[in-house]
Amino acid sequence: MRSRISELLLSKEEILEFVREMEPTDHVVFFYERPEDKYDVLFTYLVSGIEKGYAGIYVASEEKPEMVKLRMKEYGVDVERLVKDRALQVLSYENWYIREGKVDPTYTINLWKNKLEEAKALGFKSLRATGEMSCFISYNLVNKLLEYESMLHRRLELAMMGLCAYNMRQIFERKLLKIFPELVRTHRYVIIIGPRETGVTIVI
Repeated sequence: MRSRISELLLSKEEILEFVREMEPTDHVVFFYERPEDKYDVLFTYLVSGIEKGYAGIYVASEEKPEMVKLRMKEYGVDVERLVKDRALQVLSYENWYIREGKVDPTYTINLWKNKLEEAKALGFKSLRATGEMSCFISYNLVNKLLEYESMLHRRLELAMMGLCAYNMRQIFERKLLKIFPELVRTHRYVIIIGPRETGVTIVI
């Protein structure tokens, strides 16, 4: 499917199949409106990766990590087992993306590098990472957000996968439409799921 994706209108299941097939160095931006679409995409991405031998990390900012774990359990994910096996980590954005109200992109990228090395040392193939990026907008740190995304590049220099999740409602409410072109520029793939399951677009 990957070879034929170019400004296509895809079904929800095709979107989920796309994230299942993501490969190391893929850097994807995901815009959503409904929480259920966020969970569908991010949980499918992480769990399918773990099934293929990758470790998974979810950095939460719209909800506390314990709430994300609860949502995962509702989706049938055996969270306790995956955490015990060190295949899954659900972390807070605090001290990851933002420390004492400030952002240091180099610091965060080094955290990802360390987690990738840790995963490989534990015997995992690589790392599938996802983060809810709303914390940057909530703290009015959009310029630092764009700097961070730009430093990651369209293809990640680290041999891992990154799926950056953005709440479109928050972007519209803050009147930050100007960030869309920059986010498209700094990612290899773009996924947009609007208020209905139909009308789903992936753009290269």
